[in-house]
Amino acid sequence: MAAVPLVSAILLAGGALAPFRVAAEAVFVLLIFWAVFVRRYGPRGQALGIFAFMAYFLTQFLDARPSQLPGLYAAVGVGFAADALVGFGLLRTTPAKTLRRLRRAFDLHLEHVVLGAIEVARAGRGDTRLTWSLERRLARLHRSGLMIADLLDRGGAADPVRQGIVRAEVAAQRLAVLAVRSVPAFMGRRTTEPLPRS
Repeated sequence: MAAVPLVSAILLAGGALAPFRVAAEAVFVLLIFWAVFVRRYGPRGQALGIFAFMAYFLTQFLDARPSQLPGLYAAVGVGFAADALVGFGLLRTTPAKTLRRLRRAFDLHLEHVVLGAIEVARAGRGDTRLTWSLERRLARLHRSGLMIADLLDRGGAADPVRQGIVRAEVAAQRLAVLAVRSVPAFMGRRTTEPLPRS
């Protein structure tokens, strides 16, 4: 919401430069570099860069003249109002709710890794399709762990949660490695010497 003044200024600049194609395109290229540069300042910088890029692109795409800017301001205002209504009213989320959702997703991905390791160990034929599936499941688990770490970094503290996530992820990776390594060893033993009978 703090980007409204920036968007207003960019819309005005875009409308004023629309008749001058070379200058408008040069400013557009500079704006793209600036939008990419501010991404390094986290989610707020990325949002500012995207808003600035989209506002300028809108004026250039619509070939908006200064006389058309009031209607464009009204349309952008309606968009911001709808966003505020949904974000702050209808679908309001708190960091605690987001953390709960991410932890549920992490638990689900952890369960999928365990089930995938069981499938690989049961296949017994070195099925590469199951091995690739297990790798994809591990990647999803890792991504969800990174999302939790990112949320905790923004909110500060919560070291016990982070340590638990790291321990669970390391255990899942070890389990996957053991499952993949056990199949060739088991198969080699089965083909060369029979299992002892009890």
